[in-house]
Parts: sequence; C-alpha cells; structure tokens
Amino acid sequence: MKKYLIVYNPMAGKSNKKIWIQRLIEKLKENGNSVELVTTEYIGHGREISFYNAKDYDVIVSAGGDGTLNEVATGILKSNAASSLAILPIGSGNDYYRNFANPKNLKKSIDIIVDGKIKMVDVGRSSNGEYLLNIASIGLDCLTVKKAKKLKKILGGSLGYLFSLIYSILVFKKQNLSIYIDDRKIEAKNILYCFGNGKAYGGGIKIMPWSDCSDEFFHIVNIVDVNKLLLILLSPSIALGRHTMFKKYVKVYKGKKIRVESQKKYDFNLDGEIIEDRYFIEYECISKRLAIVV
Repeated sequence: MKKYLIVYNPMAGKSNKKIWIQRLIEKLKENGNSVELVTTEYIGHGREISFYNAKDYDVIVSAGGDGTLNEVATGILKSNAASSLAILPIGSGNDYYRNFANPKNLKKSIDIIVDGKIKMVDVGRSSNGEYLLNIASIGLDCLTVKKAKKLKKILGGSLGYLFSLIYSILVFKKQNLSIYIDDRKIEAKNILYCFGNGKAYGGGIKIMPWSDCSDEFFHIVNIVDVNKLLLILLSPSIALGRHTMFKKYVKVYKGKKIRVESQKKYDFNLDGEIIEDRYFIEYECISKRLAIVV
C-alpha cells in the first residue's frame, strides 16, 4: 500500500475537473492505497502543502496546471523528502506533462498515477531558490502569456496563445540583454529567450521539441533582431516547432548554467507564471533531482 496526497487547485482550467479527481481517488483506493485530498486556497499554497507533508507520503499528486505543478514540485524539492511527484493534468496548458504523455487523455493519466514507473528528471534551480521544471523565458512571450490567460479560456490553448502572440508582436520592443551560457557571453537584441528542460509551452507551442528532461542540460532558444513583419510570418513555424530553419534569427544552444542581465527591468516567465521586474536571472541545471511517476 502507498500513501497518496492529492494537491488540488480548484481554479485549474478544465470544467469537469471534479469528476476526474473523484475517479482518481476511487482508482487509488480500489488498488489498496490510502488517499488524502487537500485543496489549495491561494497562490503558493500548493508549495506549502507539499513542503510540510512530503515526508509523510509516498506520492504527491499535482492536480492542476503548470503553475500548480511548479508549486508542488518546489515543495517536494525544498523538503528533501523521498516523495515522488505524480501529475493529473487538469489545467489549461499542462505543458510539462507533454514531455511524458498526452494531457487530453485523463483516463490514461489516472492509470499512470496508479501503475506508472519512476523517472528521475532534471530541474533548474535559481540563485535565489526558485525551481524550474519546464521552460523559463524573457521577452515577447511574457507579454503573450499575460494576454493568453484570458484568450486560452475562449479559444483553447494553442490557438489562444497564437492570437496573443500576434498581438504582442505588434506592440513589443526589442530588449538589450547580456546572456551567459556556461562560460560563453552573448549580447542580444532580444525578441525571445527561453531555456529549460521541456519541449513545449503556451498550451502546446513546440518551442524546443528536441528537448530532453533528463539529459543533464538546459536547452535554449534565442530569437533575435527580427522585424515585426517577419516575426508575424515566423509565428506559425514556432507553433509547429519548425522555427529553427530560420537560422539567421533563431539561435539554439544548450548548457548547464544560465545567467541573463539587463540595465532595464523585465518580466520573467517561469513555468507559465509571470514574475515581474527582474534585472537578472541565474539558473543551474540540477541533474536527475526529482522523481516523477510516468
């Protein structure tokens, strides 16, 4: 018998989420496991719940979207407990889950939580103790994420993100960034700089489809110095994961340590949540640090 704690975000995207929570509880109990359900009440609550309870449970289930998942994973990581993380993808994007399975098949997701195997994955850790699971970014998509939160509920994940992206292109101004990848320095007129261990963000936008969450490296995409008209034409290729063919404007790297500096404050996107007003960010890839049920 295993002890499961389900951390449920009632503000998550899917309208029928309570049905899937109940099905998960029933399936876990049918297989002889003990189950507790805790509902989050405010931003950051998922992190607190998992931090204070991780040592008492074999598996903690994040029942929500990418923001909930980051909170729950951060709590487990900071606790240094041996708990595994499982995912019930009932948010609007569920991008990290796309590294392992189709987030639309919730029946399969429940089967994985009950019968899945453990996979050790890399995580990013910042100089001030933040954790990154999927993808972080600076630039155009931070504005896009803000707009997309409303449009994704109307148009769906990928389409809502794409329309938000086009709007953002029209008003976005290039950023002057100093980018450090391990010992390499790059000066960029930045449109979009993203890095992490995941393949997709923004509800399925395949920004790094080649990425591997357990290869001990961050994967990096930097879109630089392209005019707005060309960027609009480039947008569909980003959605389809074909943008790297534009090698003049789309640069691809990988590395273990990332630092980005600027003379001006910019917003920072961390696993789909916007953190405002940063002069710099600094992250290190920590190899096979988190146990996930897949």
